[in-house]
Amino acid sequence: SNSKTTVSQLSNVIVPFKDLMNDEYARDISNKVKSVYKTKALKREFVGGTTPYGYKKNPDNKYQLIIDEDEAVNIRLIYEKYLAGEGQIKICKHLNDNKILCRKEVQRRKKRGISLEPDADEIFYNWSKSTIGKILTNETYIGNVVQNRTTTVSYKNHKIIYKPRGRMGSCRKYTWGDY
Repeated sequence: SNSKTTVSQLSNVIVPFKDLMNDEYARDISNKVKSVYKTKALKREFVGGTTPYGYKKNPDNKYQLIIDEDEAVNIRLIYEKYLAGEGQIKICKHLNDNKILCRKEVQRRKKRGISLEPDADEIFYNWSKSTIGKILTNETYIGNVVQNRTTTVSYKNHKIIYKPRGRMGSCRKYTWGDY
């Protein structure tokens, strides 16, 4: 009975201590990951997961973007049409009517080993007005890349906070000409 009480008392002391150590470990790892992303951004390394449409990661340096000529043709077309006065819906309709595959459809076909020829399979994913809008407002297409736009409240609270544009702090903006 006495030994059970001692084990129970010891457990009452050890469990909160372990919780405190685990919490400190999680906080430390979170800070290290944020630091690595900030350092990579300062070194002008692309740290995003998916590249913007029209770009791909350089095979010799996965932190550098290069133009994907196959997709860049479509980006140029989108901007040409927009500058000619066409709206997002009309541009979207043109791309879909001409069976120009959007990135999601290309990824679907590659994953399944389906030809990228438009008529090789049914098109499941089409261009949308929101995709065209994102392309037209993405600074990447004018030579800027803005990284670290968002952060989280803390390592425990994963709510996303958007950093103000005027005060970027660790949000890094640079031009591709800097490479």
